[in-house]
Amino acid sequence: MRNSSGSAGLVQPSILHIILGMGVGGVEKGVHTIALGLHARGHRQGVACLEYMGALGSELLQTIPVWSCEADNRRSKLAAMRDLAERIRAFHPDVVHVRNCTAWIYAWFAWKLAGAPGRLVFSIHGLDWNGAIAPIRVFVYRWIARSTSTLLAVSSATADAFAAASGISRDRFRVIHSGVDTQFFRPREVPDWRRTADCVIGCVARLSQRKGHEYLLQAVARLRGKGRSGLRVVIIGDGPYRATLERLSFLLEITDCVTFVGEVHNVRDRLRAMNLFVLPSLSEGRPTSIMEAMATGLPVVATRVGAVDTLVAHGKTGLLVPPGDADALANALDQLLDDEGRQQTFGAEGRRVAESEFGAEHMITEYQRAYECEYAGSSV
Repeated sequence: MRNSSGSAGLVQPSILHIILGMGVGGVEKGVHTIALGLHARGHRQGVACLEYMGALGSELLQTIPVWSCEADNRRSKLAAMRDLAERIRAFHPDVVHVRNCTAWIYAWFAWKLAGAPGRLVFSIHGLDWNGAIAPIRVFVYRWIARSTSTLLAVSSATADAFAAASGISRDRFRVIHSGVDTQFFRPREVPDWRRTADCVIGCVARLSQRKGHEYLLQAVARLRGKGRSGLRVVIIGDGPYRATLERLSFLLEITDCVTFVGEVHNVRDRLRAMNLFVLPSLSEGRPTSIMEAMATGLPVVATRVGAVDTLVAHGKTGLLVPPGDADALANALDQLLDDEGRQQTFGAEGRRVAESEFGAEHMITEYQRAYECEYAGSSV
């Protein structure tokens, strides 16, 4: 067989990706991009979803095998682990790559139950806990890390935070930066969004408390209170916090300018209709939504959390503010709303940075190299 560079004699490892589900979040988009990229390079792959198939899983199913173990309230996690073990045993992968913490636990047990074929790889993509990790989870993470061949993270900040919280040595982690398709996410050929009467402020994120949407709503209410008119806020995403946020927008009396769109499979056209992109998160890994927005040529206002400051250069591609500070967020938005030239400069520089630093092909190549190292028997 041949590798992607065309040199003969290298057998390409087969990979089984394991994830909770293939919805439309950043982690899921990464799996989708990597799986399609490696498929084009000749790798045999499968995707096992512990809880649900999701929109991206259904789409990927047209190209590679995707299974759902459906471990939800109607089915026990133990049954799902047995199902996953059977899938692992039948697929017989060279590399099993599991994303994020909850999936890691269940996948580890299933992998062991299947006879531990191939080598197990874990990657941490975001910080989905509040405060300290529960002691029992710390114990479990440290235990299963012993037989996990390689630990990966999407940013140094994510690796640092998880290593500190879990007690796993930081030296165990290698960073592979996530990326996006900058040919798919690109500005309109003829930008016309600036000609609209309203300024469209957009946010793409799961509606959970850690994403900080309430601070965006409060900032918008402050701007409206200062007499700022002509604002439209488009919030894309769904999740358990939606009803709370809708209630807050009602209490703040901004329902006339805030639209909750829900989950959107393809956000490219939505991004192209925005003037500014905002991500007010309280914690983050390396947010895909910011990379997509910058690739689309949008100026970004975001909180300085996780690896955000490695994506957004304050004063060059956008503005960074402290997390949980509605006043600071309102002030940053106010500055940009009054300065169309600065919006254009930030957007153009963001696009340049995205093209040079966030490309999906580099990410795919780095994962391919990691899998090949695993197959060769040495951790990356």
